[in-house]
Amino acid sequence: MPSIFTQVRQVLNLDPSNEKLEKPLKEMITGLISTVNGLNNITNKVGDRHAGNRKLNLHHGLLAVNAAKSVTNFLFHTYVYQKEKGLLKKGEVQYDT
Repeated sequence: MPSIFTQVRQVLNLDPSNEKLEKPLKEMITGLISTVNGLNNITNKVGDRHAGNRKLNLHHGLLAVNAAKSVTNFLFHTYVYQKEKGLLKKGEVQYDT
């Protein structure tokens, strides 16, 4: 998941080392990177794709679900915005929305 997220951030011009981005946005993007890494670690521990029998408390599960929704929502709307403004580079994968 983190490697895919890195690829998506590159396509959407969301690299925190980008000098054109203001500091608060860089901080938010860095937070999203941490969130995706945390979600990846949680799914590795308790996800049904692994044989682990650890259970997740409800409040932790809600945090994971809502964090995933926030990241996904931000990425989707960033894609739509950049597509409408013509900011996506030619030749990059584009999906109809």
